[in-house]
Amino acid sequence: MLYQARLDWIRTRDKFKRAVAAMRASNEASQRACRHFGFTCIDRAPRTWPDGATDDELIYELRLKD
Repeated sequence: MLYQARLDWIRTRDKFKRAVAAMRASNEASQRACRHFGFTCIDRAPRTWPDGATDDELIYELRLKD
């Protein structure tokens, strides 16, 4: 419901062309949620997270308009 509420809000504003989400590569639940709402993975980079863990960061994008 949170994804849907955020996307509904952003779609009512003409100035936004895309929505972006970033997560750890090991966060499969977030990846599934992004794909469910039409996001596409556009980038992947190694990262050391604030808790000291090392895992790739995935960047997902949803194009709202061109």
